[in-house]
Amino acid sequence: MSAITPTQTPEVKFQPEAGRAFQRGANQIVDAVSPTLGPRPRLVAIQPTHRNDPPELLDDAGQIARRIIQIADRDEDMGAMFARQMLWRLREDVGDGAATAAVLFKAVYAECLKYIAAGGNAMRVRVGLEKSLEVALRALDKQIQPLTDRRQITNFARSICADESITGALGEIFDIVGAEGHLNVQLGRSNVTEREYVEGHLWEGGLLTRALMLDPIQNRSRLENAAILISDLEIESASQLTPALRAALQSGEANLVIVARKLSDEAAALLAKINRESNQMRVTAVKTPGTGIEAQSAALDDLSALTGGRAVVQAVDQNFEKVAPAHFGHARRAWADMERFVVVNGKGEPRALRSHIQALRRGIEKSDTPEQRNKLRARVGRLIGGAAILSVGGATETEMKTRREFAERAALTLRSALRDGVVNGGGIALLDCRPALIQFSQQLLDEDERMACRALTKALDAPARLILTNSGFDPSGFLTHLGHGRGVDARSGELADMRSAGILDSAASARGALTSAIRSSALALTVDVLVHKRNPQASVNP
Repeated sequence: MSAITPTQTPEVKFQPEAGRAFQRGANQIVDAVSPTLGPRPRLVAIQPTHRNDPPELLDDAGQIARRIIQIADRDEDMGAMFARQMLWRLREDVGDGAATAAVLFKAVYAECLKYIAAGGNAMRVRVGLEKSLEVALRALDKQIQPLTDRRQITNFARSICADESITGALGEIFDIVGAEGHLNVQLGRSNVTEREYVEGHLWEGGLLTRALMLDPIQNRSRLENAAILISDLEIESASQLTPALRAALQSGEANLVIVARKLSDEAAALLAKINRESNQMRVTAVKTPGTGIEAQSAALDDLSALTGGRAVVQAVDQNFEKVAPAHFGHARRAWADMERFVVVNGKGEPRALRSHIQALRRGIEKSDTPEQRNKLRARVGRLIGGAAILSVGGATETEMKTRREFAERAALTLRSALRDGVVNGGGIALLDCRPALIQFSQQLLDEDERMACRALTKALDAPARLILTNSGFDPSGFLTHLGHGRGVDARSGELADMRSAGILDSAASARGALTSAIRSSALALTVDVLVHKRNPQASVNP
């Protein structure tokens, strides 16, 4: 075994210094994101990579946490990176709730750490937090209600995004396409935000070449009763297409869409010549949807299930030499422009398509990562049919990119709310979990566990307090009036019924924030030793 060099020698810190430093570091992350909580968030300025660029202005707690990749003190940095990971993972999973989680974490961790420093048992406190969390989650679940109409959807969108043109568009879009409908958010071509609805199943990608644009006036190719040859092949020569074209003619196909990863100029010229000179067939070619092998393989599977075709796959050394009628999928209509490919009324066997969608849903339930779940949900939405395109406008490209990010985040949270329901916003749903916790604490016999339950109960007013503070109000004058579905409309400072006022939170984000904060607090309380490597590698991803 090789000897450890001086630069690899670990540095070790013990209690009580370890716990205090860990807390200070975590609090720096929490304090950095706290101004973003509420309907009137304040912005956090992030220093740009290039000195002459303007600072990046953010109100997204998860994004802010991710931008902080290191703090100066090595001991505190470990606590900071712990909190950073908690907030970014939550943001990736449900799109919202990171600021709430941060505030809850800070309050619970501080209260319990003080108790442990005075002689409490950290492991029993952790058990008490985990038990109390389950009670709080059950109380939260009892408050969940569905979003039922466009007004509620739009009001909810407004509570998570202050941009009226975006929230109005998203309210309409999700009322029409539903929670699982496909939505593509893209940069617009003007300062106006526009939406477009697409009949059928939409994939980003589009035509492989303008030479195969059958309708130059509409800038698209549209084929009725289309046969679709699905592949991920790179077609380098015209001769590679000959067997497929022959099979299509023999099958009596008059309109053909070829899906391929690449099409050479020679091959495109052959297809263009057929369109000019043949009375038997019209043909176009579109890009294999997706970026990367995994995404393209998924697209081939989905297209095959939708159209009843059989994909020709390069990875298993397949080509067009043995294409038979069974390879062709079919649809009532297929069309493509340079940016998208749409299939309308795929002719695949309905039972097989339902089975395919059910398999994707099972994959969502079993998936371990938010990224994988979101990919699978996008596939389900695409196959269910009905799509919308939101083109986000702005005066400058920077403004459009910022607004697009707001729209994407709001859309993710809206999907979650439509799928899982909503609870009262403004921190009121968390406050209304307190009676269940108070009752539960009276049943606990262990003093350490009872203290943990009290700490969580006390912390549940922290989000409501901070929302009021961030909105310019003194929370002390309101707190005794909050609860039982009533809270403060932080935009006006008036007491209101939260649901009637449209002040709502996604149930998934509320559950996620509570779960992440308490489980992270419970874990952090058991950290007794910090071990540093001399020269650790920095990582942008949490």
